[in-house]
Amino acid sequence: MTTKTIAFGLFVTLAAAVHAQAPAADTAGQQARLDAQFTAWRTTVTQLLGREDVRALNLKSVEVEAYTAVIVAMDDQRRAQPDLTAIAGRMARLHKDQDATDDIVDTWTSMQRVYQTLAKAAPAERARLVTAIRAKHLAAQASAALARTEESAIGGRAPSDDGRLRAKELADAALALSPESADAHEVMGDVFIDALEPEAAEMEFRKALAGDDSASVRTKLAEALRLQGNFPDAITELREAIRRDPKSARAYSGLGLALRAQRSLVEATAAYQEAIRLDPDLIDAHNGLAVTLANQGKLAEAVVEFREIIRVDPDSAIGYYNLAYALADLDRDVESAAALREVVRINPNHYNARYNLGELFRLEGKYDESVKQFKEYLRLAPDAPQNRRNIDRAKGFIEKFGEP
Repeated sequence: MTTKTIAFGLFVTLAAAVHAQAPAADTAGQQARLDAQFTAWRTTVTQLLGREDVRALNLKSVEVEAYTAVIVAMDDQRRAQPDLTAIAGRMARLHKDQDATDDIVDTWTSMQRVYQTLAKAAPAERARLVTAIRAKHLAAQASAALARTEESAIGGRAPSDDGRLRAKELADAALALSPESADAHEVMGDVFIDALEPEAAEMEFRKALAGDDSASVRTKLAEALRLQGNFPDAITELREAIRRDPKSARAYSGLGLALRAQRSLVEATAAYQEAIRLDPDLIDAHNGLAVTLANQGKLAEAVVEFREIIRVDPDSAIGYYNLAYALADLDRDVESAAALREVVRINPNHYNARYNLGELFRLEGKYDESVKQFKEYLRLAPDAPQNRRNIDRAKGFIEKFGEP
């Protein structure tokens, strides 16, 4: 908890510092501050790369650089030596979200490209470039704040509530600083996707495309369209993204998802397989392929893909949960129960895993264990219509077999 508080403190400090600098007319002074900031980041990166806890994360050097830029603020560097242990912990959490990591790295790489042109730029152009770097920095921080690092009670990971609020504040600040910034519009689209507002997200992604007609933004636009049920246009955008970048694993994975929604399972399978060929560690592609294979009755092959998720992320609750489902459908109940135990180890609040464990123990005649899991389910599950059937079943079983 302390580490998380420190990390969010760093986010707030840098956002405030950058926003406060925005009205300044002293371009030379602003450039000097940027120079000092990039130098400080390089120093911190060198220190981090020498640490065992950072090396154990198996991060690429560019990931360490990008994470450092969104975590460590210049003001923190001036006040004291950065807390490298806290930074490493924050990096470990950020690395759990592949989408956020890609966005942070892409924006950081773009920041560096702009920064490298700064010294040789004419004075008037220099002011514009300084503003562009600041807007990109805020956008990268917003992506980090929106990273899915918290285990969700319904499965998978989600941003923290504080992270969602901070992401919106940072995206707003980036747009206020540079209303035409493609990076700012893109991350605001991400904020709206997370808020389940795909129509608003579509508008932001289209604005981003006006300044950055990239495969990445088109892939996100396709997601906004898919969430609105507009599968044909989503597929069109994804095919255009692939045309622009034939090596975009995420575009192929998104295409698989859109095709599966239209029940084009053979084409979806091919799209997911191409995504995995391009990026063997892309979790969304492995999960999508596994679900698509299961939809075709190829459960044994689906199990292989779910295990690939766990290979990439040994603490993937959704990987273990989906694996448990596939194993149960194959009547491999002992293995299914073992997978569900891993789910509750990773995420003790995953109430559906608790219920399914209770059901498996019931089928095995392990009534005491079943009662224990059903009680946990009742403690954790919200009293919502979609849970009513399972709640009633759990209560009925406890009344019959629980201790009086």
